[in-house]
Amino acid sequence: DEIVQELQDTGRVLVVYFEDLSHSLPAQVDRLADFLEVPLSAAKRAAIIEACSFGAMKKQSGSVAAVTLRKGVVGDWKNHMSRTEWERFDQAFDEALDGVALAEPLRYHQTWEVDGMPPPRLSVALDNDPRTWPKFDRKTIVDGHVVRDGLIT
Repeated sequence: DEIVQELQDTGRVLVVYFEDLSHSLPAQVDRLADFLEVPLSAAKRAAIIEACSFGAMKKQSGSVAAVTLRKGVVGDWKNHMSRTEWERFDQAFDEALDGVALAEPLRYHQTWEVDGMPPPRLSVALDNDPRTWPKFDRKTIVDGHVVRDGLIT
């Protein structure tokens, strides 16, 4: 993590996450082209986006991708793990990678459900003390990624 942080400051490293590619492939292609300082015509950009799509990679017969690629969706782990199993994964993730900036954006993508939302307005009354609401981690956006906010710990 320290090496990547140092290199990112020099502009020599670009970190790309699968989840970002899945959600916004065109924007990530643009980001990569900008990083590499490679101008892309509209036709070239469209061709790259098509060639890098999950469907195109899955169709390549005889390639390793045809065997190793499964669904290409974010969050499919919810179909294979229980909430209890995922809580164990989160605990192991925190023990191994807490404080590693490179891993921080992954927390958002691996969240079972979005936390930190106040109760619906209709359920709020004078006897509903906000201090009794479920605990949550504040979030903020850094470089387009949702990460924990260190403002209040």
